[in-house]
Amino acid sequence: MSELDELQERPLIDRARAFALAQRDRIREFGWAPFTVCVCLVLLLVMRQSFTVPYTGLGQSPAQLLILVTGALWVLTRLAGQRSGVRTGAIGIAVFAQFMAALIAYTGGAYAFLTPDQVAASQRALITTCSLTAFLLFVVMSLRTTRQIEILLRCVLVAAAVSGIYALGYVATGTDLGALIRLPGLKVNEAATAYENARRAGLARPRGAAGHPLELGALMTVVIPIGLGVCFAAQRRGTRVWPWSLATAIVAAAAAASLSRSAVIGTAAALLVMVPRWPLRRALTLLAGLGIASLGAYLLGSKIASAIVTLFVTGSQDGSLESRGYGRFYVYYAVGNHIWIGQGLGTYNVPIQPVLDNQYLDQLMETGVIGLTAFAGLLVTALLVATRVASQIDRWRVPNVDPVLAELASGVGGAMMVVITTNLVLDTYGFIQISTLMWTLFAVVAAMRNVADIRPPFPDLELLASAESSASGHRASDPPGVSPATAGV
Repeated sequence: MSELDELQERPLIDRARAFALAQRDRIREFGWAPFTVCVCLVLLLVMRQSFTVPYTGLGQSPAQLLILVTGALWVLTRLAGQRSGVRTGAIGIAVFAQFMAALIAYTGGAYAFLTPDQVAASQRALITTCSLTAFLLFVVMSLRTTRQIEILLRCVLVAAAVSGIYALGYVATGTDLGALIRLPGLKVNEAATAYENARRAGLARPRGAAGHPLELGALMTVVIPIGLGVCFAAQRRGTRVWPWSLATAIVAAAAAASLSRSAVIGTAAALLVMVPRWPLRRALTLLAGLGIASLGAYLLGSKIASAIVTLFVTGSQDGSLESRGYGRFYVYYAVGNHIWIGQGLGTYNVPIQPVLDNQYLDQLMETGVIGLTAFAGLLVTALLVATRVASQIDRWRVPNVDPVLAELASGVGGAMMVVITTNLVLDTYGFIQISTLMWTLFAVVAAMRNVADIRPPFPDLELLASAESSASGHRASDPPGVSPATAGV
């Protein structure tokens, strides 16, 4: 009798216990820390963050609360003397600069004449900055292998696809699934229902599990290159690709359904980063397929495709471009009053000051030139590190580095390019999902750099090593003094 037959003959309680023990062993093998990070991201993306945990006095969603707890746990382990030995490198320096710029802006705002609402907003912004910084360090400490990074990105892709299903369901049926699906016992923030009837180009704009249609479009666009990286990683491993291809297609369809110009521009920017390292056949196949699908949808009379074309040809007719133009005009004349450290962290008062829809301008107003420089430096550093990891793995082919990491790093690099362009048209820190995902990607980039840890050899030394290995009978790819059996240890 097989083990499966024996398991089926057991009582239900025994089968449930055996299943639970098997899952516990799998989680232990994967690691409790990366598993916790995956849970955080799933809770972040599959459920609206307007559903908050009651009786805490914090007004935070389950994902926010868990992120706060994990960040606090990281701080406690450091205070207890634990050291992981993980290096954050250039990302760590950029994060430290961003954190110090935020702290300086908060301190400067404390000496300004702020309203009670601005003081409360500044305190919340400081707590969020500390929480995200500690969570970033927790994520970097947690992700130690290529497999852990790959599973984390798969979780992001699947969770985003679930939010995409909510959005597509709203387009098809008019039912807002995102408003219905939540954990029992959570409190609903009624103030977050203001965007339910948003429309553009004559069509209703879905928001899925996001807080606003703009956030949905930005979120889906960021996840598209991640999905491509996961698909190509699975293809390189020789495992099933179709589940990840389907999830990526759902995410792309939801991005289109959001009717956001930035989704199209962001996707094009991501491809500019990713395509140069692709094989010619892959690039031509994907670009041709994308072009044929877009043209076919337009010719077949797809309302979404027609609306997107209309947005680029005649504009949205909803005043969004005019509003952003007025915001830029306001910043030009108002920023001189506090150009270096800003008016205070989190103190930009939208009811009084105009909507900017631009995170760079928002950073300039709140944290000044110092904060804007630190923020832009963090984004550019993450982009450069991700693309460098991918290119170095492709170039040097180090035996103890999984080549799959190159595909994942390329996808994350594309996602960072989307974030850089999205910040031009969205006040990213005003939305929980996209801002938290952005900081998570910073951490993933640092983790990828640690896993790769490639030190390019000099050509002369490489030739010398090849000559010595030929004389000794070892392969040129084996490090000196290391046998092939232990080369990857």
